[in-house]
Amino acid sequence: MRSVLDYEMDYIFRLYNKQVKSLGFDAMANTSNRKLQKVFALKYNDLFKQIKGLNEKLGKSREEVSYAILKIRRLIALWEKEGIIKVEGGVGFSENDKYKEFPIFASQHFEIAPTKETILKLQAKAIDTFIETFNHRIDEANLDHKYRINNLRDLRLALIKHKGLDMTTATKLTDIYRQHSSKSDIYHFSRNTNRSF
Repeated sequence: MRSVLDYEMDYIFRLYNKQVKSLGFDAMANTSNRKLQKVFALKYNDLFKQIKGLNEKLGKSREEVSYAILKIRRLIALWEKEGIIKVEGGVGFSENDKYKEFPIFASQHFEIAPTKETILKLQAKAIDTFIETFNHRIDEANLDHKYRINNLRDLRLALIKHKGLDMTTATKLTDIYRQHSSKSDIYHFSRNTNRSF
């Protein structure tokens, strides 16, 4: 069952995915978490305008547009509470807002930055894209499938051999992928994760 906030979540995920692709694997792997948090920070005012514009283009009524904006505000408050993002100036609620449905922000011009945990998940996403691209090239070149990345050990070796990373960095990135990628991304690695590095 889809959540009432799924559209808004998908919208922000699309913005993040676009940024991941724009930066590319090397920048995602080699840039510090603090710098990546700045790169992935979103300005609420821009988000507000985008959500408003998209809903107006769809021909929605003023009430529906207002509700769409309220939903993005609720998503921001929820993600702040769950530690997914950090809201500049924090999130508040009025005393009369018993169910915390109407978030209050310090201004209309605050920034929303992903937390370190979210950055690690985005790095895992970049690593997953690297794996897909790498394996696709192996398939297109009709090379033996033993050269594909099939497990975490293969991933670490590919990062060293084909990306030229030192052993420490390759191990760190492999560990990020193991810990922070979604279960579906690493499902096909499950039989080989206990192999020694």
